[in-house]
Amino acid sequence: MCLGCPIRAASHPDNGRNALRQGAWAGYVAFAWVVVFFAFHIYWYLGGQFGFGDQTDPLPDWSWSAPALVSSFVTTLAFPLGGLAALAAVQPWGRGIPRSPLLAVLWLGCFVLLLRGGASMVDEVARVTGVLPDGLFGLSYEDVLNNGEPSGYTLWSARAIDAYFILGGLLFGAVAAYFRRKSRLSISPKGHRPHPR
Repeated sequence: MCLGCPIRAASHPDNGRNALRQGAWAGYVAFAWVVVFFAFHIYWYLGGQFGFGDQTDPLPDWSWSAPALVSSFVTTLAFPLGGLAALAAVQPWGRGIPRSPLLAVLWLGCFVLLLRGGASMVDEVARVTGVLPDGLFGLSYEDVLNNGEPSGYTLWSARAIDAYFILGGLLFGAVAAYFRRKSRLSISPKGHRPHPR
């Protein structure tokens, strides 16, 4: 057997398991992403302004309207659920969670975050280039940012938030892919999961 042969080395089962262990970083980074984003939401709802540029009133005044309640409920549920799903994919205690629902939550997180960040970036490009002066959704800067002529600081703050959503989507996609590979490796040829070590 050629120990230096890359083909044989790559096909060795231990190498596959080591590669999966190395991919576990995505779960921890995705969890950290959720913690930071949740902390920013608390900061913003307490009146913080950082991250919104020089807007005077960065959060919409929804008070207790139906959209505000639904948005608050979904956000409050999504953050801890997403963070726990990312950790469950890489932690031993996550083995007790059924594979399909956990994988569905991870892929859903990936899709929603990429859609939110990507749609906002495309909207911004359409507005900046003049192709669609009111963006993809027919909303002017006045509608979106409460300012018809936002400063560069405000625009770049909004773009940074969009990029952060995209980063989160990529992280959740990486966790989902890692968990999918990991769960396939953990199933024995007879279809039984081996006893956890």
